[in-house]
Amino acid sequence: MNRRKLNHASRAFSMLELTFVLVVIGVLLAVAAFNFGTFTEKAKIKATKATMSIIKQSIQMYNGENSAYPTALQALVPGYIDPNKPLVDGWNRPFYYEPNPTDPNRPYTLRSNGTDGISGSADDIDVWTMNNPGQ
Repeated sequence: MNRRKLNHASRAFSMLELTFVLVVIGVLLAVAAFNFGTFTEKAKIKATKATMSIIKQSIQMYNGENSAYPTALQALVPGYIDPNKPLVDGWNRPFYYEPNPTDPNRPYTLRSNGTDGISGSADDIDVWTMNNPGQ
């Protein structure tokens, strides 16, 4: 009878082994969560750039038909942009838009405040520089 108890006890996991397995699982989950967070930020940046490209094309079409740039992005809805598509970046914040009639190279400013949501920071996405290497 003692022999059966010994065999049964030797087949069970110790508390130390179970703790080790839980720690390993926790580390793996933390690494996965970090990688997923990085992936989602990259996806939001790409979505923002794609939306900005569509808005840029719509602004150019508006200018071609009206010989002027719109005073606000809402002027593009519904004639140039689908009213069911909100004019927001990947972080669900509105784009910053302002016409610049004095600058022929950049006749308007179209920008997303990026990940941090702060205007003028390094992560801002500008329509005129967003396709440059490093952006």
